[in-house]
Order: sequence, then structure tokens, then C-alpha cells
Amino acid sequence: MQYDTSQINALRSMLMTQPAVCTERALIYTEVMKATEGQPAVLRRARSFATLLENMTLRILPGELLAGKPTGKLRGGSISPELRCEWILDELDVLSTRDTDPFQPLMDSEKAVLRKIIPFWESKSLYALWKKEVSPEALEYNDLIIGGGAYCDNNQYYGHTSLDYQMLLELGTSGIIEHIDQRLAGDLQDSQKNELEAMKICLNAVSCLANRYAGEAERLAGETNDVTRRGELKRIAGICRRVPAHPAGSYYEAVQSLWLGYMCIMIENWGTGNTFLRADQYLWPYYKRDIDAGTLKGQEAFDLTASLLVNCNSACVVYSEWKSHGFAGNNSGCSFTLGGVKKDGSCAENELSYLFLEAERCVRMGSDDLVVRIADNTSHEFLLQACDVAKEVGGKLKFVGDGTSIRNLMLDGVPQEVARDYAIAGCTSPEVGGQVYQVPGGIISLPGILELALNRGIHRFTGKNLGINTDDPAEFTNFQELWSAFEAQLRHVIPFCHIIKNADKRVFSENAPSPYQSALSPACIEQGTDIIDGGTRPYFSFAMAVAGAPNVGDSLAAIKKYVFEEHKLTMRQILDAIDRNFKGAEDVRALLLRAPKFGNNNPYVDTLVNDVLTLAGRVVEETEGFGGAKSQIAAAAVTANIGFGMVLGATPDGRLAGEPISEGGISPSQGKNDSGITCYHVVCGGAESFGHAAR
Repeated sequence: MQYDTSQINALRSMLMTQPAVCTERALIYTEVMKATEGQPAVLRRARSFATLLENMTLRILPGELLAGKPTGKLRGGSISPELRCEWILDELDVLSTRDTDPFQPLMDSEKAVLRKIIPFWESKSLYALWKKEVSPEALEYNDLIIGGGAYCDNNQYYGHTSLDYQMLLELGTSGIIEHIDQRLAGDLQDSQKNELEAMKICLNAVSCLANRYAGEAERLAGETNDVTRRGELKRIAGICRRVPAHPAGSYYEAVQSLWLGYMCIMIENWGTGNTFLRADQYLWPYYKRDIDAGTLKGQEAFDLTASLLVNCNSACVVYSEWKSHGFAGNNSGCSFTLGGVKKDGSCAENELSYLFLEAERCVRMGSDDLVVRIADNTSHEFLLQACDVAKEVGGKLKFVGDGTSIRNLMLDGVPQEVARDYAIAGCTSPEVGGQVYQVPGGIISLPGILELALNRGIHRFTGKNLGINTDDPAEFTNFQELWSAFEAQLRHVIPFCHIIKNADKRVFSENAPSPYQSALSPACIEQGTDIIDGGTRPYFSFAMAVAGAPNVGDSLAAIKKYVFEEHKLTMRQILDAIDRNFKGAEDVRALLLRAPKFGNNNPYVDTLVNDVLTLAGRVVEETEGFGGAKSQIAAAAVTANIGFGMVLGATPDGRLAGEPISEGGISPSQGKNDSGITCYHVVCGGAESFGHAAR
């Protein structure tokens, strides 16, 4: 079907603007936190959230079909001084002039607000509390070997949530509150009661916000002379009077309820990687019923679906200038997972799966991210259309294998029927709405660790002794000695990364719980436990992302081949060449560049990359995460591959000092996959998901 895209293109054009920083949340949050000092943290958070929703600026754009903007700006991000505040005043004037992700200039009144509230947070921010917990020795690794190891250091909340939106659509906030009240009637500890009461405060606040939007739509309807637009606004008002407080009764109501439910996730916790889960599955009954009844036409369904994708681009996270290099793009990284299999193993694709693809073909903005699940019974038609859309939008879609993702969830103890219902959150996290919580955090530079092995524990860029003094690499006589040195450095570094991460989780748990997110998780309601404290236990893990495994594999392959097998180079020649960034050693670099490279279906190097991921996974899993969470790995880099490259010397794969390391965690090094994609099944299996590179 051919759709009229004019209305969506108009909305899209309005949001294709430089984002702005919103200070409303910071001001209201600070005022409430001042007034509630001494009260339980979860209740303080809930009251801050509710007060914000009762007072935030509302905005409904011309021609818009879905009500709701997460800030008072057309497109923007809320600044969060409760996370990290000391950079804000230093960068008030450069937020609009910096090279990476600039924002619109702040107004003088907004600068005044920030200057007023920042002093309150100087000793109370999560970053200030985290720094007190982390030893100076561990902090040496931050931003050099591990990037973004502490979310508070990044000035972001955890994000990556997979919440039960189907429950929200079927029960409404009022129905969820009934379940919470039933739980409150049981025998509970005070901490559980506080958590559940905080959930109720948040859910009531979301309904209040919807009613405020209904009033705003009615006001705008009374002011317009456009008969068509007046009807649209009155319809928006009627829908917002019903949802999300009550169960959705139509596709329009379901999409509006879904958007407000998701938008408030961002308002509570400004972070990236939150997922809408399998929207083509839980929205399907509403779509099918309305289509069959003739109350929903194809064009309206397209406009509503595409509007949802457009709205995702109204939010972005505000980072400091330095942190923006690792999380560049000014987007919220939200995703919709399509296709795959149903809980019974049958093919899950439906008309709505195709509709989301066509909506993305039109919208193609930065934050709306589609993930296509591929199973053995995925139809060729669906796969080809997904590939066609991916080609048209510049390769923006993600494709994941059901076999690997489901198997890995089952290895973590998730029942098969539940695991089959997974969606991808953030870059790589397979999660199940409201039941599984797998949060990445802290991107580890594997090439940085290899550098320690080749430099006797010294970080080349800073001269810091970040590793241990392993044997002189110039004296290595076989590949196993090189591998042992790499493993020794990895085992030395990873515990410091755990220290950084676990301290971060602890300060969030004690000072910034997430009662609204927890309210959309049946497991958290049942346990009366916040999601950050393991409310989805036993399906609860924190992962360390590992970046640059292809660089390490390529480097190891080059040394193995030319030093220990073909004897064309010596370790001394390679070490001298990378010491000089290959100046005067161009012949050595040329030979290293000709070595086998990951990404070309060559087991010689693909096996080494898999070995690197396997080792990293095993070492990380040896230490329990905060709250009893499983510790796992993910192959991911976001844009930290650029920052890591900036502080990394030359590497034996032929990469020059300062150049970015490989992208995406498991993508071949730039320009090195010249013989087609890798098909080595163990590598693909280990790289696609969390924690089980060896399986």
C-alpha cells in the first residue's frame, strides 16, 4: 500500500532541529528534594516525579496526532545535576559551540536557574558520592581502559529498560494500582511498603499528566478555526481522558497510552537504550480488531505508527563535552523489535511488522531504532522488505538471530517460552518485558589491555602503570607467552572495572531508585523491590561492554603468523614499529596490514576474536555484580571506539596511534572486511549477545 507521508514529513521537519537543554526538571527536582530531606529515597524520587508531571510545560505541535513531549522544548533533553553537576557551570557557554552534539544556546534565565541550584548538588550528586566510594587506584582506569564505567559519571541514568507495556495497555495505571494495593495488603517490610507506595504515586502522576494534555488539547481546539484540526484535537483530548488511566480500547488509544508510558520513563530517568519491546506483538490485537471492524484505515494506522517513531526523536540525553564523544548522536536510542517467533515457536510476523518497516522508511531519524528478529521460519518476504528498508535508510536497522539470543537467555535460566518473547534494549541487550533486566555499562578497551601486555603494564599515552609487569614481550618465543601476558593483564584490570561499576550501582540504589519503571514490572511489584535492586531477580544481570575485540584478534593474528609461524618479523621489530607509530617502519606496517583480518570468514583470525571474547566473558563472570546480579559481557562500543582510539598507541594490526578502534564491539576494523561478512558460527554466536562468548 502506498501511504500519504505529508503529515509525517511535516512533523519530522519540525523535529529536525538542533536540540535544546531544558532546566524545568532540574529546578523542580531540586526544590522537592530540598523539601523532603530525611525521607526515604524512593518516596522522595516519586514525589519529585509527580511534582514535575503536575507542573511541566505542555506542548502539542501543529498537526500532531499523539500528545506528549518529555521536556518543555520542541526537541530537547533535561539536565540532571543530581547525577553529576560540576561540569554544568563550566560548560554553560560552550554547550552551543562545542564540536560534538551542540545544543541551542541557553537563555539567561535558564543559566540563572542552573547557577541557583547547582550548589545544592555539589556534595550530594551521585557522582560526588561515587567518587568517595571508589579508590584512587581504581579511578586511574576510568576513561583510559574503561569508559562510562559509572553511569553517574556519564551524567545519565541506566536506561536499557524493558518494561511490561502490554500490562499498561491491558490494565491501565488504575488496574496496576489495584495489583499494588493487593500486594500492600500482605505482610511486608517497610522498604517494600515504601517502594509500592512510591509506585502508586508515580502511576497516579502519569494519569494526571494525561489529563493535563487532554485539557491542553481542548484549549487548542477552542482556539483553531481549522475544522479538521479541531476534530483531531478533540479526539486527542478524549483519548487522553481515558488512557493510560484505563485499558486501551482501540489502536489509537493503545499507541497514545504506549507513548505516554514510555515518555514518562525518560522523564523519571534520563538515559538511553530503552526499548518499546515487541510492539508488533502487543499492539497487534488492537490493530487487528479495528481493521476488521472498519474503524481503522490503513492510512490512519500508518500515521499513528509513524508518529510514534517521530516522537521518539523529541528526547536526547545531555552530556558533558568530554562524555559526548563516547555517546555521540544526540539521540535516545529507543528500539522496537519486530518479527521472530512467538512463545510457542511459530512465526510472529504480522501486518503490523510490515507497517513498522514502512513507517521507518518514511521517518528515518536518529532515535527510532528497529530491530528485526530472524528465525528459521522467518518469511523471505519479511526479510527482504527489512533489507530493502535498511538499504534505503542507510543500514540503520539491526538484525539479530533468534537462535543465539533465545539460547543465551535459556543458559541464564530463563524458560524457553519466556526467552522466545525477548526484545533488544539498547545496542545488544536481549530482555523480556518486566521479567528480565540486563543492563550494560562500562565499555572496556580490549586493545588498551593488549597494549599493557605489549608494554609491560604501561599505558603508552599517559605513561601510567595501569597493568602488571609481565615478561618482556621482545623475549616471547611462542604465541602462548603472548596470550598468557594478555590474559594476565586482563585479569589484573577487570577487578578495577568491577569496583567502578558496583560502586555506581550502590549509589543509585541508595539515592536514586526508579519507582515508576518498577511499577511497570510485574516482578518488581510482586517482590516489592526496585528494579535497580534486582526486582526482576533471578533474571537480573549487569554487563560490561567490551570494545575492540577485532583489533585484538587482528593484532594477535598478525604476530602469530609473521613472528611465530613464518618468521618474517621479530617481536622486537613490531614493538619498535608501534613505539614509533610506524614512522620509518612503513614496511613492517604494510606486512601487518596484509595479515588475516576479522570479518572475512577466515577461521585463522575469527577463532582468535572468539577466544578473546570467551576469555573476557569468563573473567568478568567470576565477580558478582551489585545486588547479586550476574556479571556478563556484551560486545559493544557505542561511539567510545573514537575516544579509546584517541588515548591508544599504534597496534600490531597496523592501526596508527590515535585512530579509532573497531566499531560496534564486533564489527570488523574499518575497511578490513573486503571479502564479505564473517560466517564463522562460534564468533557470531558469542558476539551477538551477552555473556556467553564461549557457548
